[in-house]
Amino acid sequence: MLCIFLMLGAELSAQHTRVVIFPNQDSLEWAESKQVFTAFDLPLLIQNLSQINTPSKVEVIQSNDSYLAWEDCNLNVYRWENGNWSNTYKYNNYGYFCDGYPLFWKDQLHLLGGNGLVNYHTDLLIFEEPLGSWEFVSTKFQPLDYNTPFVGMGEKGAFSFFGKKFNLRNGLEASWEGGYYLDLTSLTWFEIKLTWPNSIDQKLLSTLQATSIDLKDFQLMQLSEGWFVFQKSDYKLFHVSNQVLKIEDPVFWLSEDNHLTWKNRGQPINQIQVSDLLSQAVLVAEGEIIPVKSEKVRTLQVQNILIALFFLGLVIILVMRLYKKRKIASTSKPAVEEEEVVMEEEQLEGDSFWKRILKMDGQILSTAQLDEFLVIQSLTPENRKAKRSRMIKAFNERAESEFGREIIFRERDPEDKRFFRFRIDIKK
Repeated sequence: MLCIFLMLGAELSAQHTRVVIFPNQDSLEWAESKQVFTAFDLPLLIQNLSQINTPSKVEVIQSNDSYLAWEDCNLNVYRWENGNWSNTYKYNNYGYFCDGYPLFWKDQLHLLGGNGLVNYHTDLLIFEEPLGSWEFVSTKFQPLDYNTPFVGMGEKGAFSFFGKKFNLRNGLEASWEGGYYLDLTSLTWFEIKLTWPNSIDQKLLSTLQATSIDLKDFQLMQLSEGWFVFQKSDYKLFHVSNQVLKIEDPVFWLSEDNHLTWKNRGQPINQIQVSDLLSQAVLVAEGEIIPVKSEKVRTLQVQNILIALFFLGLVIILVMRLYKKRKIASTSKPAVEEEEVVMEEEQLEGDSFWKRILKMDGQILSTAQLDEFLVIQSLTPENRKAKRSRMIKAFNERAESEFGREIIFRERDPEDKRFFRFRIDIKK
């Protein structure tokens, strides 16, 4: 089954029009459906999707009077030009972002989350089309090993519900019965805490399907018996039965603002104003956006603490042995210079990079200069980019703990805005 999405990007990235089409061999069904989409010129787009590598899912996004198509899992981004799809992504990567969620924010294509082979994640990428590559965007309090098909866009961020936490490395596999919210203005994650007045309603979570429909003010999540309706304005969660909203074996659905149009196979086209569903809905839970608790941010925190304690123990043992040797040697040899002791302790602490970068206050480095400083210039371009992002994130996290702010800033080169440079500002 091939799912094709058309999302019309708005200035604040909330996609208020979204089309999902399930092509089939029944020409009569498709002929009826095409009448709904004449404004989008979909027949030509779909006919030429064969130029893409027959993926399981393609999302077609309208942007500035043009179309972009994101190919699931491959990270490929195609632009519609002169009746053909042209791939603008210049690298070859596969698998880490399967079932990711493409969205527009400030007129740029982003990709949120994915299912990797070894673990799930909520990484955020931004597509830099002039460079033909995706760039990692650092976020605060990011949930680890988590992803979900139930993602929807608000005016300033993304809602994420009822996903799964999975990491093959440590055997983690658990359902998450709450939600998360990514504030795109501050790039900060929050938790959505749901309160269920009736525990019986909470058992509906075990019947969740993989279908999610995003509208302007609502997000629909399919159950085996009905739908959850999430109201974005006040974070309330409702339940409606299949008798109220019945979408089974669809040919397509189209969401425009809060209006939903769909066609089940062999049935006439149906339409409903989703806000009207609330009169027949039952309130099952109320949400509250709260800061992410540190113990919930990192599912591997206990393991990380044990590892840190282990290495700390090794450092203490080494320091004690060094102290004893120096104490014995002091009876027959001159005292060791304090500077030499500091150098040895620096080696034991293993933070030479940190001390070096603190001496570079006020410097502006090109990408190549920064890569040389980080000793990653020999890596492949994709691996170099990923490691650079991780190391900058680690530096800034340490800076926030010590100085209360970040110290490495990425900015566009004023002489050639296609490229980035990195400014080190310690004494800001």
